[in-house]
Amino acid sequence: VWFRRRHGVTVACIGDLWDLQHPEPADARQFLEQHKDGRYGGDCHGRWDGDSYWGNVTLEEQQRHLAILQPMLANYPAIPEGYDGWWTFHTEGAR
Repeated sequence: VWFRRRHGVTVACIGDLWDLQHPEPADARQFLEQHKDGRYGGDCHGRWDGDSYWGNVTLEEQQRHLAILQPMLANYPAIPEGYDGWWTFHTEGAR
């Protein structure tokens, strides 16, 4: 699972993260420790934005996804004023 932010909206995603790492990680923990570049996300199987679910899976699978994604997004911390979630864009003279 991971968070994604697009057009000012944070969503919770579930699926498979991917990355080319050398040497190949021994386990999931090492994979995540070495995963430094998330620009390309992963293969998202389901996404929850707080209002609607997106995904091409069975209803049963959607329910399993939502059991994870809904509380995940509900507990996402508030983003401070002036930030977009991961970095800030300063206007000219605001530095």
